[in-house]
Amino acid sequence: MAIIDGIGRVKDLLLNEQEKQIVKELIIRFDESNLFEPANQVKYALINHKGNLEKYHFYQKHLDKHAKIISKALAKAKDKRLIDKLSGLRIANKQFIQLDEEFELSEEDVNHHRGNELPRLRETIDRYRWVMSMCILSLIQTIDVEISTVRIENFSEIGRMYE
Repeated sequence: MAIIDGIGRVKDLLLNEQEKQIVKELIIRFDESNLFEPANQVKYALINHKGNLEKYHFYQKHLDKHAKIISKALAKAKDKRLIDKLSGLRIANKQFIQLDEEFELSEEDVNHHRGNELPRLRETIDRYRWVMSMCILSLIQTIDVEISTVRIENFSEIGRMYE
């Protein structure tokens, strides 16, 4: 929550056109990710009947892709306040990557949740969706620019779903 607050702390960030374009590209790339589609019912945390998390790697790919999007934006940014905001986004992403790296599936998890989603993993994925949606909404409000191709309502709905 502190990261979201930090990202939202600076309001009406006055950016030049180049900086605005950096933020627009970042927001567009995040919007392209089906992870933020509210209707996304992909069972990333499903333990199949063989005892594997067969779709979990798709969530991991989202984490990696988002890290690259943020890093690319950070590399281009020059404005100190924008760099601070993007750094907060990067910290949030890194924390979830670290959670992913530390994740272990126990034999008890497999036996107890086979054929269903692992609740603690589902909660982590949903928390990531919420945190990143709130951060993106904060960026959109901060730069106060219209991006017609971005489905802002998706980020808003994700934010409401997990409050």
